[in-house]
Amino acid sequence: MKKWTLGLVSIGLLVSCATADNTVELVVAAAVEPSDLKPYTINDSHSYKIRWQIFDRLVTSDPQGNLLPGLATEWKLIDATTIELKIRQGVTFHNGDILTIQDVKYSIDTAISASTLRSTLGVFKDSTIIDDETIQVTLFEPNAAAVALFSASGFVIANEKSMKASETGDPALAYNGTGPFKFVEWNRGQNIIMERFDEYWDTLAKVQRVNYRIIPEPSVRMIAVETGEVDIAYDIDGADRESAMNTENVRYIEMKGSRMDYLGFNMTKAPFNDKRVRQAIAYALDTQGMVNSVMFGSAEQAGSPIADNILYSYKGIPKRERDIEKAKALLQEAGIPVGTKITLWTMDGFRRKLAEIIQANLADIGLVVTIDVYEWATYVESLGNGTVPLFLLAWTTNPLDADAGLYSILHSSSRGPGGNYLMYSNPQLDEYLDIGRNNSDPTVRTDVYKKAQELIYEEVPLAPLFYLYNSVATSDKVEGFVLNPFSYHELKYPSKK
Repeated sequence: MKKWTLGLVSIGLLVSCATADNTVELVVAAAVEPSDLKPYTINDSHSYKIRWQIFDRLVTSDPQGNLLPGLATEWKLIDATTIELKIRQGVTFHNGDILTIQDVKYSIDTAISASTLRSTLGVFKDSTIIDDETIQVTLFEPNAAAVALFSASGFVIANEKSMKASETGDPALAYNGTGPFKFVEWNRGQNIIMERFDEYWDTLAKVQRVNYRIIPEPSVRMIAVETGEVDIAYDIDGADRESAMNTENVRYIEMKGSRMDYLGFNMTKAPFNDKRVRQAIAYALDTQGMVNSVMFGSAEQAGSPIADNILYSYKGIPKRERDIEKAKALLQEAGIPVGTKITLWTMDGFRRKLAEIIQANLADIGLVVTIDVYEWATYVESLGNGTVPLFLLAWTTNPLDADAGLYSILHSSSRGPGGNYLMYSNPQLDEYLDIGRNNSDPTVRTDVYKKAQELIYEEVPLAPLFYLYNSVATSDKVEGFVLNPFSYHELKYPSKK
């Protein structure tokens, strides 16, 4: 019988044990190729989809955001600015090295100093080795979400020797983690091959090998699942949602995640440095139409940059309804003449379709939009350099706290590679976000994040479009697949009949 799952897949699957099958290959299809598998470099979800198979974090979390032990077996607060962690013993890297406390210190120090992670991990000052299994991490100031940050996407533990060797030798030397799969080869533009790591400290992966294929066209990914060429296809296009739900040999799974897709304005580029122009564009957008016609119901219209499943999301932020006359009046007030030309950056796939809708929406208020389409590596590099005027992008909040959803993309200290591609700087918002980050009182945090989200709604440094559901299609021969709320699905759980 056809199976369609909405919501969370049973967390009980996370702890199931099964004898690994030495012959099985799991073929996974994704839309976008990772930019870099080396830890602490590119801060993007497509790279994390692979890094999470190869590397472990000190702390993990379940789909509800509850913190669980990873390479750290326990942790405690020594004082308001010091966290002590006990490190799991007997853990082996893929190259046979034993994980040491020095590897942990190297990883922590490298991660917190990396420009790509500074906006997320900038609360951490340094680390101190206490003994062979104990390390203390110091914060600049008290931080309510500090322990949760150890579960952040980029906070993985690497091998110090391999990382340093990769700087002058083969870059792939850096792909040496303690995770359930070890890196084998990367055929650029085609696939990444990983094999099960049989010395893994936790439950072994159920399959021997993962063939992670890059298939940009969503309909091709869907057909590949239907024909059995692919076992699991990520990010099902809205147009294929109904087909995935009604194909006999395919299981469609979706859940509300923590991702917000948005239209971003570069605040250093005219005319987007004028709030009235940003407001006008936001009022011109038919976001519900995008949800209906491009996402086919696999998303929810957004108001705030953080969805209501994120801690301290303010549910009073309205979803901005389309108002053409108001948008035209704002442009006229800003002195923007009819026929003004602007350029919108995007990528292929559903974002290109979104760009075409935005192009039509803005034509209704007299703006002429040129759409420029780029591949991911060029796109993200240009965003980090601050050269992109208007763009489509998404942000995944991890962990599920307002700090992780707002600080990286909106705080002035995050401008550039840290995630604030808007190049936005607002002292009042910085103050709100700093208070929220450095205060553990829930009442204070609730109030200050409410004010922050109201200010963002008024200032419109970005126009939230929708909260995209995590969606995956699998062959009916796949069992035990678990959706991850951040879309970094862990491939150690599924098996094949």
